[in-house]
Amino acid sequence: MSSTVDVSRMATDARKSDLWVPDDPAANRFPFCLVWGPLPCLTWMFPVIGHMGICDSQGRVHDFAGPYCVGIDHFMVGKVRRIYRVPIDWEPEKWDEAIERADREYKKTVHNLFCNNCHHHTAAALTHFGIPSTQWSCWFDVMFRGQWVSKGDMLCIVLPFLVFVAVVSLLAMHSKF
Repeated sequence: MSSTVDVSRMATDARKSDLWVPDDPAANRFPFCLVWGPLPCLTWMFPVIGHMGICDSQGRVHDFAGPYCVGIDHFMVGKVRRIYRVPIDWEPEKWDEAIERADREYKKTVHNLFCNNCHHHTAAALTHFGIPSTQWSCWFDVMFRGQWVSKGDMLCIVLPFLVFVAVVSLLAMHSKF
């Protein structure tokens, strides 16, 4: 599901500032957004599983990419495919400080696929900003309140899944169970 996020008030207030930075999909920059990208093979089978990051006020992606490693402006999985613009008041300094605080914490942390991952890092940054969050609320926002960066990005995620389902279905129909 994809929806358009109403951020007109934030965008109007922000554009009044000289600090406003527009989205730049070619440079992978999406200010004040949670971002998501596919994990090859795993996302092809389960399209709701992927890698998450959070963008600062300049649009740079910050993502917990592995043990003691927080990537900045280099999204671990490459191109951002899905975004959720956080509906906040225009507070770039506070937003950036919250992300930097989460970065500092997670640069001292071991990555664990299930208990301490990129979703937790994103939730920590939002919580530091003042939006209490969990890894599940971040995932929900991106998956059900977010939007695809482009229709081509949607196809890059949906088509491999449909091919996978078709292959599994054909194999199941022709097996001798």
